[in-house]
Amino acid sequence: MGPQASLFQGTASSASCYSSAFSLHRTDHAVVFEQDLDESLRDRLKSEGLIEVGSAIRRHAQFAPDGTNVDFVMVLDKKVSMRTYERGVEDETLACGTGAVATAVMVALKAGLEPPIGGSVHAAMRFSR
Repeated sequence: MGPQASLFQGTASSASCYSSAFSLHRTDHAVVFEQDLDESLRDRLKSEGLIEVGSAIRRHAQFAPDGTNVDFVMVLDKKVSMRTYERGVEDETLACGTGAVATAVMVALKAGLEPPIGGSVHAAMRFSR
């Protein structure tokens, strides 16, 4: 796959999806820069949520047959935020090391940010019994 793939071809909406140029232990990631999404896809992400949109991208023909993990990335003031839809889990995951690496690579390539990207790392945890 090339560095840019058009998603949702044949529909009213299309998105630029920059995917990492590497696969780590067959862990592929599509890195989607939210600010690059057209307005209809940003609205869809807000209204339907990360799980619905992530699932659609994960199963897109471009990533067949195995699908891909999907990292939704925002870059603001040299700070990076990332949310991941993980294949296999079929949900948002709260920690994704390979997604963080794919995101860091793509942010460096696309946005020109150099390490350390975003400064310190903050993690939120949620426990349930």
